[in-house]
Amino acid sequence: MKVIIVGAGIGGLATGIALRRKGHDVKIFERSSLLREVGAAINVCPNASQVLAQWGFDFKRSRMVTARSHLRASGITLQTNFTATYPDFASLYGGPWLMAHRVDLHSELRRVAVDPEGIGKPVELVLQAEVVDYNAENGSITLRDESIHYADLLVAADGVHSSAIRHVVGHPTPVVATGWAVFRWLIPTEELEGDPEIASLLEGPLSVQDVTRSRTLSLYMKIGGPMMSEKISNQPADQGQGGAQAIEDGAALGEIFAGVQDPLTKDEIHDRLKVFEKVRLRRVSAMQILSDAGQDRVFEVRERAQQYMPEGVKVPSNQQEFWDHNFGYDILADTRCHLQAYLKGLASH
Repeated sequence: MKVIIVGAGIGGLATGIALRRKGHDVKIFERSSLLREVGAAINVCPNASQVLAQWGFDFKRSRMVTARSHLRASGITLQTNFTATYPDFASLYGGPWLMAHRVDLHSELRRVAVDPEGIGKPVELVLQAEVVDYNAENGSITLRDESIHYADLLVAADGVHSSAIRHVVGHPTPVVATGWAVFRWLIPTEELEGDPEIASLLEGPLSVQDVTRSRTLSLYMKIGGPMMSEKISNQPADQGQGGAQAIEDGAALGEIFAGVQDPLTKDEIHDRLKVFEKVRLRRVSAMQILSDAGQDRVFEVRERAQQYMPEGVKVPSNQQEFWDHNFGYDILADTRCHLQAYLKGLASH
């Protein structure tokens, strides 16, 4: 199957890797030159790291460190007000909880995608190729240079501002401001170690070894509300699952289009994409809603989130339940289960 992916971010590269490994011909169009990638720290949670490991992703090459503990301190007094030591997530959920610099994660995904030694045909990465139009009916994209490119499957992985949305649903879906903003920055570790007021925060439950391996510490401050400059949130209102969900998306598409024989009809592609929607809609919707409140204020979103939880499963209410829900999910197994149900239905007709 010939596949075009628009966007070479985490989601686009992950999708390219998953589909090349299943024998598909994949081409990614990226409008940038990928020469000045930026970013800060990113979670690579167990539900994502176990997938990456199966794809031949090199965690050492990408300089990832294992999340071992959590510390929260007052920004005014620098006094620690919360600490926690993490369990061995790899033994619990099949993969470690890792921290990475976004650029390192992206670079290793790119390497795996285009590596000629990998499984399947290497992904063809086309840079400085801006997509200006989609045709969902005939499976084509148009670049700014007016060239038209066709594929059996188009995957839009170019972010929340993608123009592909209106071609699929018939109308644009504008991005809505939340009223919150996050300021993130990186500080060289040695600058903190040399400050007597801050150095103590790198001792005890926070693993100095892990911090100093990357030589940088990632920090963030979240502010928001009507008086944005006056309100600072002590509890992050997100699940740290953005990158992980993009990796899950790619993994699901790879499994759904595994073992297919060319040529695929439009109807079969369409039916398999319905399976993708069944796999992803509830999982991603629940995760997004749960990200609207901190884990200590889940009661604010419980009713909305419950409608997307698996049958018979309640919305998480404590740290262990959140770990089980977020980290304990196996995207590969779940997708294969849905795919088998779909194939069984075909066989019965």
